[in-house]
Amino acid sequence: MYLNMSNYCKHQIDLGRLIQETMQHVGLTLNQSETAVVRAPAFFEKIGTLLASYSPRVLANYVLSRQVIEKTMFLPKVIRNIRFKYMEALYGSVTEPPRWQTCSDHVKYRLPEVVGRLFVKEAFKNGSRTDVLDLISNLRTSFKVMIGNLKWMDNATKEVAKEKVDHMTSRIGYSDIIYNNTALNELYVNYTITKDNPMKTLINFGQAAVIRQLLNLRKNVNKERWHMSPATVNAYYEMEANQITFPAAILQPPFYSFDQPAYLNYGGIGYVIGHEITHGFDEVGRHYDKAGALNSWWSETNAANFKARAQCFMDQYNNFTIQETGNSTTSGIKSQGENIADNGGIRQSFYAYREWVRTSRRGKEEESLPGMNYTPNQLFFLNAAQIWCEKIRDHAKVERLLTGSHAINMFRVYGPLQNFDEFSHAWNCSAGSFMNPSNKCSVW
Repeated sequence: MYLNMSNYCKHQIDLGRLIQETMQHVGLTLNQSETAVVRAPAFFEKIGTLLASYSPRVLANYVLSRQVIEKTMFLPKVIRNIRFKYMEALYGSVTEPPRWQTCSDHVKYRLPEVVGRLFVKEAFKNGSRTDVLDLISNLRTSFKVMIGNLKWMDNATKEVAKEKVDHMTSRIGYSDIIYNNTALNELYVNYTITKDNPMKTLINFGQAAVIRQLLNLRKNVNKERWHMSPATVNAYYEMEANQITFPAAILQPPFYSFDQPAYLNYGGIGYVIGHEITHGFDEVGRHYDKAGALNSWWSETNAANFKARAQCFMDQYNNFTIQETGNSTTSGIKSQGENIADNGGIRQSFYAYREWVRTSRRGKEEESLPGMNYTPNQLFFLNAAQIWCEKIRDHAKVERLLTGSHAINMFRVYGPLQNFDEFSHAWNCSAGSFMNPSNKCSVW
C-alpha cells in the first residue's frame, strides 16, 4: 500500500490545514478566527524538517508498521513470536502473557465503564466510598497544616495554596454512568462488535474512539468523565479540573480495606491519596490555580525557594544506582514531579493518621496485627513500602530508567522514607545511616 504524503513533507507544517482536514472527517469545520491550543510547539516546529528528510514511501511504511505493531498481540503466533523477541530484548521477558489476560486487558481498556460495572458489583464494598472520603478529608486537613508550617513560603501564598486544597474535588470508586444504560449506549454508539471477525472489531473500536475525541472538541469539557476504568489499579490528579480520582480496583488490599486497621489504610491508600493531592503542587501542578486554570499564583521568591528545594530531590534521586544494571542511575529531573508527590504524600498521610488516633481514638493506639511484634507506626511504614513491592527484570529496570516518569519502585520506598524523620524515629535508625542520612530533602 502506498500513501501520497508529499504534501505533508514540508519544512513547516500548515497546522491550521492539518487540524481542518482532521475535523472534516466528523463533519466539523474551523474558521480562521478560532484558537487552537498547541501543547508541544517545539514538536510542530521541528516535525516538518524531520518529515522532509524521508521519502513518502518510508513515511507510509512507518505509519502502516505502527498500526501492525499495535495489533501484533491479536495476530497468529508466528507474528506474535517476532514481537516477543523484541519484548525479550527490551524488557527481559521470558514468557508471553496468557491469551486470556491480553484479551481481558484490551476489553477493559476499550470498554472501561462496562467492565467497571462488573467489577464494582463484585468487589466494591458498601461503605467504602464514605470511608475513603473521610480519609481524603483528613489528608486535606493534614496538608493544610503542613503548608501553614512552611518556612520558605510567605503567608499570602500559603492562603492561596490552602484554598486550592479546599477546592480540590475527589471521585471515589466509579462514575455513576456505569449504571446508566441510556448513557452507556450513547457513549458507545459508534462501537460495533463483529463476532466472527475480532480484527474488524478492534479496528472499529479504534476509529470510534478517535471520532468520540474529535466530537468532544465542540462540546463543553465534561469534568465528570473518568479517564480510567473502575477496574484499574491506579489513581490520578487532573490539573485542569483540580481533581483527584481513585478507581474501585485500587481500593482493595493492600492499599485499602474497609475491614483492616487504619494504620494499614493510611500507609496504603492514604499514601496514594497524599501523593495525588501533592501533584497539585509539584513542578507542573503548581502553575494551575484552584479552578484548574493555568495561572501563576507564585511570587518570584516563592518560586525560587520551590526550585531550590526541588533541586535537592533531583540530586538525591540522581545518586540512586542499580548495581545489577552496571550501576545505572535514576533521572532526578525526569521523575521530579512523582518524587515530590511521593515525599509529600507519605508525610500527609502519617500526620493525618496520628491526628486520627489523637481525636477519634483519644490517643489510644490500635492493636497490632496478630503474630507481629510491631507498633502501629511501624506497620504504617511497612504497608507504605509494601504497596510498591514488585519483581522486575534488569532489562525492564534499564528501560524504565530511560523512559519512565516514576523512579523504580525500590527508590519510591527509599527516597521518601530517607527524608522523613518520623520513619527514623519509628524504626530507631541511627543518625547517618542509609535510611537516616544527615541531608534530607523536603518541599511540602
